[in-house]
Amino acid sequence: MWFAKVMPLLLLVSCSAPVSYRYELVVEVDTPQGPRTGSGVIEVTVRPEPKPLPDMTGRDVRIRGEAVAIDLPGGQTLFATLNGENSGGYAGSIAVQSLAPGRRTPEEAEAGLSVPGQEAPVPRQSYPLLVRFRDIRDPRTVEGVDPDNLSAAFGPAVRLKSIRIRTTRAEPTFVLQGRLPWLGSNFQAYPRASNGVEIGTSSLSFQRR
Repeated sequence: MWFAKVMPLLLLVSCSAPVSYRYELVVEVDTPQGPRTGSGVIEVTVRPEPKPLPDMTGRDVRIRGEAVAIDLPGGQTLFATLNGENSGGYAGSIAVQSLAPGRRTPEEAEAGLSVPGQEAPVPRQSYPLLVRFRDIRDPRTVEGVDPDNLSAAFGPAVRLKSIRIRTTRAEPTFVLQGRLPWLGSNFQAYPRASNGVEIGTSSLSFQRR
């Protein structure tokens, strides 16, 4: 009997169509040798899913793209990952939080993001998780970086100038494979974000195909 009651719930799916959009994430850092910029294009596809229980989202969010690398003086590199600090900044929601805040539902916000050329600063509470590596060849040496105090990680007079986002139709960016040879491996690390929270980080935090 229970099967007959549950099955109709499992078959319920949203009638809305999948939504796909792309955005470029641009990170600019001031250094004593002048500004340094890194950018990358990320694609987000949201598909409706069965929602058998009320507390489920009924949404499948897929990401294609990479973390953004910003090369700094002295051979150092800052990475803006596909993760977010706490609940903000996740690559699958950062465009909504930056370009369409206050919309009643995610679906309403995402509907307009396929139009290219929309641009806005990323709110501080929506920043991606920023990290560096003590040894870029070893993913276990990853460390969280405070966006409000880059000097602590990279030296005096290094500061984050801006993180911006703009919608685009360009293809997702894939350029990190040669720099991060461990991409695709099974590692797990927990760098501490600037809010003190340890964020689970893996290869998927840097590249998703």
